[in-house]
Amino acid sequence: MKIKVIALAAVALQVTLVAGCASTDLSSPVSGFDSAAQAAASSFSAYMDIEDAWVAQQQVTQLGTPNSTLQIVAQPNTCGKSSSSCRLEVVLPGGQHVPYGGVDSTKELRALMTEIVTYGDTLDLIAKAGTDASISEAADKAKAGTGSLASAVDTLAKKLGHASDLAASVATYGSPAEGTFDFLASLYVNEVRLQALRSATARAHVPFSQGISYLKEAAEAARGLSVAQAHSAYGRACNTLDTPQDRIPERLSACVKAAAQLNVALAAKPDTLLDALKKSHDALIADLNKEATDFSAMWAEVQNMVSEAKKVKDIVDQYKTAAAAPPSH
Repeated sequence: MKIKVIALAAVALQVTLVAGCASTDLSSPVSGFDSAAQAAASSFSAYMDIEDAWVAQQQVTQLGTPNSTLQIVAQPNTCGKSSSSCRLEVVLPGGQHVPYGGVDSTKELRALMTEIVTYGDTLDLIAKAGTDASISEAADKAKAGTGSLASAVDTLAKKLGHASDLAASVATYGSPAEGTFDFLASLYVNEVRLQALRSATARAHVPFSQGISYLKEAAEAARGLSVAQAHSAYGRACNTLDTPQDRIPERLSACVKAAAQLNVALAAKPDTLLDALKKSHDALIADLNKEATDFSAMWAEVQNMVSEAKKVKDIVDQYKTAAAAPPSH
């Protein structure tokens, strides 16, 4: 599951232009949060692409090792003459089957991040709705989306070995603003929007926060493995260049690419990006529930989130450039 690529420069410009808007303008701050969350998800997904590539690389290395206990086989119901596809999987020493190439190693993380983006999109729909009926419709979408978000959190929790049933909790959740849309119909539409946003963010608060916690746990575990693997690869590629005869273009290129991979593993901090995403959401909730606010607290956190997203993206781009470079002559 892929996250669409976001132009971070455009997001940063949008955040700068609309920060400090009047408290009656709900559309700008909510849209700013949504756009920044998309940028964070895009950078996180780019980092996960590299994690998947490293898993694939590790599988190839292990499969080619003498006396390897790994096996490579066709996935069930594939690779036959009448099959619709041909896909391989690796059989681990304990008998567990995992897709070859690591394409699913971050599947649950990507799915959860996609639900976070969808949740932000539904908040944006509420903030931009122009009638009581359209606000109510958008609020229903937000409620359904929070259920999907909670289910994605539960799925990742299960993969990490945690018990979680947030989907059931969200299904029975009721906030003080529930069922008040008809009563508020006589008030200004912006007040209806505000109540709908308060309700939607209150319902999503626990699954959003818990989801970020599980994402951090999974990403940090993956990062630890990546650092170990990248450091080992760096040693193999760069510690054999002692003499001029060793420094042939192919070996130099391999060293440069290994160093770039190690740099990503060491420098990229997905947990910092995820923390910024949570703080932005917490600040949005806090500002929505104030009597009067210019959303300055939220804007500060959103700007930090965009900055952290750019850091991750820049590091990933550096790696891709080095990995794609041809051998020097």
